[in-house]
Amino acid sequence: MHTINTEREHVHKTPEIVPWKWPAVLQSGLITGTILLLLPQGQPWAVMNAFSGVVMGRLPNVEGTGISWGGVAVHLLLAAAYSFIVIPVARLWRVWRGIMVGCLMGLVCYGLNWTLAHFLVPSYEGQEGRVLLTHLLFGLFVTAIYKGLTIERVRGIQQTP
Repeated sequence: MHTINTEREHVHKTPEIVPWKWPAVLQSGLITGTILLLLPQGQPWAVMNAFSGVVMGRLPNVEGTGISWGGVAVHLLLAAAYSFIVIPVARLWRVWRGIMVGCLMGLVCYGLNWTLAHFLVPSYEGQEGRVLLTHLLFGLFVTAIYKGLTIERVRGIQQTP
């Protein structure tokens, strides 16, 4: 006679925290920075475009004199720096939750950006809704790209045509 065990074993396996992959952090920041340089608000139908001279959602001046190499450099440096703020926190969660946490970390980057703009360059203030949207999208994109670059891939499986 066989007895039926009605109790199930619950095995809770905590995912291992993978060490940082610094090149992937930098790559994801620069890729996201480039996307937001070409599509300043993360969408092609936005008021601003790639030639507006936008630096992380902020127009350097009211006239929008156009893109400059100095502005591009500052934009990409900010993107790289922001990626080192967002990824250390967002990488601790699995993919979808990590992406949402990354989006929330975009708020932290926005707070930093607003503080710097407010105190160092007050003429850059304005259109805060657009700047906030840009930072939320930055957090979302940079985390998604980092997760995509660092995901473990299954090796040894060949696909047949």
